[in-house]
Amino acid sequence: MKKVFLVAFMFFALAGFSQKNAVKLGISGVNYGDFFLSYERVINLKSSVNVTAGYWNLNAGIFNFDNLFNAAEGLDLQQYKSGLHASADYRFYVGKHESFRGFYIGPYLRYWNQNFVLLDEIEGDNFDVNTNIWSIGAGFQMGYHWVINDYISIDWYFVGLGVESILANFVYVTETSNFDYSTIEDDFVNVFEGFDYFQDKIKTGNSAENMTAKLPFIAPGFKTGLTIGVAFGN
Repeated sequence: MKKVFLVAFMFFALAGFSQKNAVKLGISGVNYGDFFLSYERVINLKSSVNVTAGYWNLNAGIFNFDNLFNAAEGLDLQQYKSGLHASADYRFYVGKHESFRGFYIGPYLRYWNQNFVLLDEIEGDNFDVNTNIWSIGAGFQMGYHWVINDYISIDWYFVGLGVESILANFVYVTETSNFDYSTIEDDFVNVFEGFDYFQDKIKTGNSAENMTAKLPFIAPGFKTGLTIGVAFGN
């Protein structure tokens, strides 16, 4: 009978340390309509790979993004659209725990894009501004992964710092007949007056249908999040 209990104890002990995967649902982005899933896979006793994919639906968020724009100055947010993001990070678990538990550090790569429509007023003419912003970035993050009762995963990456290469695209369209879009290129550039870094990078163009502007720039990147999910074996 003692042998039976010993074998059973060893079986459950090994089962507890055999978890090599976790599927996690993001809960930190609910306020701004960010819904994402992560999958983490153990590489060895002290490292793992984590990949994330998500979808932005700003209409489903709690935060009111209208407050970021001031209609009194002629610029307003007209329509939210969808956005996507994805990231991958390699994690080194530096504590005494094994099998993707505890404190971790490591590099990450990230991509995201967001689409929305602005309403801009220039000298009495109203313009729909179809806006797309996308970014590719890399950085370094720290976090902590709890595996409770061997099956419940709670993952908090509490700080991530990096660099983002961002491209903002704007397309101005108006219902005014035979509008000369070349007349508003300087108005767009002058919005960034006093910010030479941005002004020097703006590229504008025009046609009979629209005015386009591209603004590439480098910016600091920040990454944080909280997920909850399920850990399981091979």
